[in-house]
Amino acid sequence: MSTLPTRAAKTIPNTIGLVVQHADGRVETRTVLFSEPTISGLEALQRSGLALELSGALVCRIGGTGCPSADCFCGCPAPFDPCFYWSYFNWNGHAWDFAAVGAGERQLHDGDVDGWRWSQGQPPDASAFTQLAVQRALAWLHTQQQADGSFPGFGVGATADAVIALAAANEKAADWRVGQGPSALAYLATQAGTFASSAAATGKLILAVAAADANPTDFGGINLLTRLATFADAGGRFGASNWDQAYAILALRASQAPIPHDAAGHLLAAQTTAGGWGFMPGDTAGVDSTALVMQALIAAGEPLNSPAMTQAVAFLHTQQNQDGGFPYQSPFPTSVSSTALALQGLLAVSDNPLAAGWTISNTTPFQALLAQQSAAGGFVGFSGPNDLFSTVSALPALVGKPLPLRGRQVALDHALTWLHSQQQADGSFGAPGQSADAVFAAVSGGQDPATWTQGGPSLLAYLASQAMTYTLSSTAAAGKLTLAALASRPDRAPNDFGGVNVGARVLDAFDPGSGQIGSSLFDHGFGLLAMSAQYAPGRWLSRAWLRQQQLANGGWELGSGWGADTNTTAVALQALLAAGEPADAASVQHGLTFLRQQQNPDGGFPYQKPCGYPACDATDVNSTAYVVQALVAAGHDPDGWAWSQHITATNQITLTLHTPLDALLARQSQDGGFAGFSGANDLYATVQAVPAVALRAQPLASRATWYYPGIRR
Repeated sequence: MSTLPTRAAKTIPNTIGLVVQHADGRVETRTVLFSEPTISGLEALQRSGLALELSGALVCRIGGTGCPSADCFCGCPAPFDPCFYWSYFNWNGHAWDFAAVGAGERQLHDGDVDGWRWSQGQPPDASAFTQLAVQRALAWLHTQQQADGSFPGFGVGATADAVIALAAANEKAADWRVGQGPSALAYLATQAGTFASSAAATGKLILAVAAADANPTDFGGINLLTRLATFADAGGRFGASNWDQAYAILALRASQAPIPHDAAGHLLAAQTTAGGWGFMPGDTAGVDSTALVMQALIAAGEPLNSPAMTQAVAFLHTQQNQDGGFPYQSPFPTSVSSTALALQGLLAVSDNPLAAGWTISNTTPFQALLAQQSAAGGFVGFSGPNDLFSTVSALPALVGKPLPLRGRQVALDHALTWLHSQQQADGSFGAPGQSADAVFAAVSGGQDPATWTQGGPSLLAYLASQAMTYTLSSTAAAGKLTLAALASRPDRAPNDFGGVNVGARVLDAFDPGSGQIGSSLFDHGFGLLAMSAQYAPGRWLSRAWLRQQQLANGGWELGSGWGADTNTTAVALQALLAAGEPADAASVQHGLTFLRQQQNPDGGFPYQKPCGYPACDATDVNSTAYVVQALVAAGHDPDGWAWSQHITATNQITLTLHTPLDALLARQSQDGGFAGFSGANDLYATVQAVPAVALRAQPLASRATWYYPGIRR
C-alpha cells in the first residue's frame, strides 16, 4: 500500500487532505503540505503530485481519468445526459458537501479535506475518506518508529499493537523500518522470549506474528504456542484475568490451533449481571474488557445471537456517550481506544455500528472516532493530540476488522498440511490435473513434491507415470505438466519427464502461421505459459494471437460466445505477461479493468457476472485465486487499497475493508482446506488457493531451453 508523505519540518505546519475517486472506483489520497495561511482547492490539487490536465481553472483530467484539456467537456456530449465531469466536494466532518464555489476560489485551511470524483455529480464514497484517514494515521505512525524497529510507549506491547494495526491496514510490518535498520517484526522477534511472560502477552504476540504473515510456532527461536500452553491449566483456563483468557483464545484461533473445550466457558461464567466483563472476574464491567471478550467468544464459536452476546451488546448501549463514542467506563469521557474496541466488538457479532441504533446526536461511533484524529494523522490520547496507543488502537477499527486477523503464513502451513493428508497411496490427488495443481501448491509453499508420499510413490513419481497419456489429452494438460516439471525441478529441462519430452508436446500444438496453441483459450494460455517458461521460439507470435482474442470489455472467454470470465482472463493475463507483454500495455490494463468490474463487495471474484446459472456470480475460491495470481503477475498488490472493497448494501456493515486475499482467507476452514463444490474442505479449491495465498503467479520456474522436433521423444 502507498504511504503518504510525512511532515518534514515544523516550518511547514499546515496540511490538507485530498481524495480522488476515479470512474472505476479506484481512490487515490494525498496529504498536501503548505506554509501559507490558506491555499485554494486548485492549488492543493496542483501540489498533490497527481497528473493533471486543466483548461484555465477547469479540471479536465486527473491521473488519466477524464478529458483532454482541448475538449474538457468530452464527458458531456449532447444531449448532456449522462454528463460526466470532475465533481468537487468538501468534507464537513461527517459527509461530503458539494462545493459552493469552484476549486480556484475556495480557500482551504489547515486540516481541511477536499474530494474529487469523476461522476455525474455524485460525491466520493464515504469509505474514500476512511482511506485518507487510515493513510494519514500510517504516515504519522511512520514518524514514530525507532531505529531498532520498535514503537515507543508501554514497552514491547506497543510494538505488538502497532504490528497488529499495520496488518489490519494491509501494511507489511516486515517492511516497516527506519532506514536500513531492523523491521518492526524483526524487533518483536528479538523480544519474544522476555515479552511472552503471561497468557495475555503471549496471546497478543501470537496475534501480531500471525497477522504479519510470520510463523507463531517458530518466532525468535520460540514456539509461541508451546509457550502459551504453559499458562493453561487442565480445565482450559489461561492465566488469572479475563484478558489472559481472551487473548489466549484469540491467539489459538489466529494460529488455527485447537481451543480447549472449556476455554470459552470460563469467560461466559465471568459475565457480570450488567452484561459486560471487567479486567478480572468479579470486576465491574468496562467497555474495553467487554469488547475484547466479545471478539474472543465469537472466535471460539459462540453464536452471534446467543444470550451472552445479546447482553453484551445491551451493556455497550448503556455505555455510549452523547458524542457517539465510548468511554472506558461510564460516566467517563469518550476514549479513542475504548471506542475502537467497541467498534471491533460490535463488528465481531455482526452488529452494524453505522446503523441508526448506534447513532447519537447524529453521530455514529465511527464518526466519533474519526473526529479524534488530528491534522497530523495521529489520534488524541493521554500524551496529547497525537498519541501512539490511541492511533494503533484506532487503525483496526477504521478498517472495520475485529480480532483475530488472518495471516498468510498460518494459512499456507495449514493448507499444505491438510492437502498432504489428502494424497492417495499411488502418490496422486485423484487425477493428473489435480496432481499437477498439487505440485504448484507444494512448490508455492516452499516444499518439494518429490518428498510428498503416503508410503508409496511420490507425487512427482505419479505424475511422471502419467506423462504420456496426460499430455496427449489436451494442450492445456501438456502446458500444465511442463510448468509442473519445471517448478519441481527447475535445474532440469523437461525433455525427459517420465520418458516424455513434455515441453515439446506444447510445440506440437503450436500453429506457426497464426500463433494459436491448441483449440481453446485455456489451451493457448497454459501453452503460452509453458512456451515462455522454456523461452521457446514462437511465443511472440502466440502473444499477439492472444491479444487479438481480447473482447471489447477487456476480458477473455473460454469458448466463442461464452462471454468473458475471470478464470480465462486471469490465465490470459499471466500468459501475456510471461511472454513479455509490458504490465502497462493497453491489453493488460484493459484486462485488469474487466477484472475490477467483476469484483464482488466482499473483495472476491465470481466465475462470471452476469451469468446464466444459479450462484455463478458469487465469490468462489478458484476464481479469486486465479485473479490474485494475475494481479501478482501484473505487479499489483491483491491486499492493497487499489483492490479493496466495502460492503454497501442496505443494512450491511459498510466500513469493513475487503481485499481479494481477505476473501480467500475467509474461506479457509479450521481444518486447513478451502471451500468449494464438495464442502468446507475442497481439494480443487485448495490446490488453486495455495499459490495465490503464497502470492505466486505462473510460471513458477523457467529454464532457457528449446525443443526442436528432432529431439522429441
